Amino acid sequence: MRRMLLLLCVFVLSIGLEDAHAANPYWERVASGLPNHTVVLGDFYEYQNENVHVRAQTPHIWGITDADVQMAINEELSKRVEQFAGELIELAEEAYVEFSEETVRPFFLPFEGIAEFEVTLNQGGLLSIVLTFYEFTGGAHGMTYLETINIDLTTGRQLSFRDVFPNSESLEQLARIVDSRIKEHPDWFFIDEFDASMFGEEQQFYLKDGHVVVVFGLYEIAPYAAGIQEFALPVR
Repeated sequence: MRRMLLLLCVFVLSIGLEDAHAANPYWERVASGLPNHTVVLGDFYEYQNENVHVRAQTPHIWGITDADVQMAINEELSKRVEQFAGELIELAEEAYVEFSEETVRPFFLPFEGIAEFEVTLNQGGLLSIVLTFYEFTGGAHGMTYLETINIDLTTGRQLSFRDVFPNSESLEQLARIVDSRIKEHPDWFFIDEFDASMFGEEQQFYLKDGHVVVVFGLYEIAPYAAGIQEFALPVR
């Protein structure tokens, strides 16, 4: 009898997972979509003086049928990278002026900035890009930030977290993965447990190899030493 109940539970769970996949067209496209004709190339920029050194790669997309959509996406990507570089250069100049007026510190440690990108998915009419920003501003250590952009190339829309996880069932599947790691490695995290209500409205995520990957930045749920936390939900 217990064996029959166990088999029944497994059967019900498998049906639930299949229903979740079937109800989410984005998951289907991540799992089994055909390769896109879209190409992503990198434009390299470097700026250096005695106060700051910035190296940045900006992704540029080619091959989208709608030229207006392509232009809008490229402008958004350029804006993010240019804003990072511009703000860091300005901050370094201000810090150097303050340093020049001081007599305590013997030397000025130049600021550093690096911007890179990775195309994590380019199939099924979906494009997912992860922008990685690193900055050192003279503290004990540098800081790394991830920004993700997920695009439905068939419409030109940027996908939100709620587009990919539209219902409580899908959110709970992902939350269980996060919670499981927290319970497995409690010393790595600030929190003892995790549930679906703890995902933010602007939650960072990207698509990759049959998975949806949710991202928590440095200090969000874990200390700096634990690094950026990523949790992958298989959607095949």
